[in-house]
Amino acid sequence: MLESGTEHYRSENFEDVPPVSSEELQTWMGIQLLTGIVELPELNMYWDTKWGVGVDLVKTSCLSRNRFYQISRVFHLDEGVGSQTSKKFIKLQNLLLTRFQECIKPSKELSLDEAMVHFEGRSSVKVLMPDKPIPEGFKFYCVCEAQSGYLLNCFLCETPSTVERICSDLLEPFFGQGHHVYLDNFYSTVGVFESLLGQGIYCTGTFKKNRLPQPLKSLWNKQSMRKWERGNVEWSVHGHILFSAMKDNKAFIVGSTTATTQSFTNWTRKLKGGGKVQFNPPTTVSNYVQFLRGVDILDQRRSYYSAETRKNKKGWKKIFLFLLDAAIINSWILSQTTKRLLDYRMALIRKLISSKPTFPSRLLTTHFLFDTPSEGKKKKRRVCKLCSQVRGQKKQVTYECRKCDLGFHIKCFQLWHSCEDVNSLTGNDLDDK
Repeated sequence: MLESGTEHYRSENFEDVPPVSSEELQTWMGIQLLTGIVELPELNMYWDTKWGVGVDLVKTSCLSRNRFYQISRVFHLDEGVGSQTSKKFIKLQNLLLTRFQECIKPSKELSLDEAMVHFEGRSSVKVLMPDKPIPEGFKFYCVCEAQSGYLLNCFLCETPSTVERICSDLLEPFFGQGHHVYLDNFYSTVGVFESLLGQGIYCTGTFKKNRLPQPLKSLWNKQSMRKWERGNVEWSVHGHILFSAMKDNKAFIVGSTTATTQSFTNWTRKLKGGGKVQFNPPTTVSNYVQFLRGVDILDQRRSYYSAETRKNKKGWKKIFLFLLDAAIINSWILSQTTKRLLDYRMALIRKLISSKPTFPSRLLTTHFLFDTPSEGKKKKRRVCKLCSQVRGQKKQVTYECRKCDLGFHIKCFQLWHSCEDVNSLTGNDLDDK
């Protein structure tokens, strides 16, 4: 897909750029990933030989600096895509998400939240979220495994939509499988919980007070909950939803469709002035704290070595790198390796980056054949290097290559300085002298 899309875009818009091979495209992606691990102020510094800051893995790759820039200009995801950001990566996204879901049988607990892709350029689908660690960029709604952070499904926020539609679209591949999804208060409504329960998906999430059923709005208002002591718990059942109100540092409300009877666990909290306090929160609250963080785990791993941090004027390229990072993290989780994520990424980068072909020094410089110096009335005789190596015969010659300091027949001299693998030569190749 990437190779055909790049070739189509190059032939339509940049005919002066030579065609891009699959080896070059893989190397280009490997260098892009490497920039997330080895950070330098400018891209051209990865090939630097003047100041000694260049990266050997890049300098010895099959891509020169200028060729890397050429591929960056013509790189494209698919043929015949529209001008909108979302249309440029949708085919790749659908392909990856299908593979993500085929490669794993997800655990029961899922986490639903948004992930931000940093972008400061112009785009009609860019959003501003000042309270987030990434205040501007593209917002993706994501579903991950709650404990591993494995990405299962996602889509780009392009137009305003209801939380019911968002949750339904994200969780549709998992309908009827008995999963338990954890949400924050942006997505939690009575309508979402009832709708997903009808599709065989249980929900647990915090509720905003203005989204509570009417009897609970007056019962658990700000004034009454502010007077509660730490560890105070109340609960109520409304339809299929068990609501639990509790005060820890602040008062909050958690709703769940997993049970209609309350159970409790033990918590120990450290106090600011020293000492500890113990109290018994509802099981729905402790499970919520434990399993909500699946998308946060994905964001944390993306932040370590992501190539998204480099500036890019093309928004869809940032999204491509987000999907590429997610694919790498998912494959690392599936591999069940004991390697750190950094080691896994470096091993992948080494496989992607192709090195320049290496040639013996005898093929890289100019060599000349001379008569051997005279020793009295006769010329000095030397053993032909190629005859000795190929035939095992010590034939005497009166010609030599002074740069190699070896003796040769005329034909052997030509073969020695033109054949990459002299060990592949046979006696028949040397017959015509």
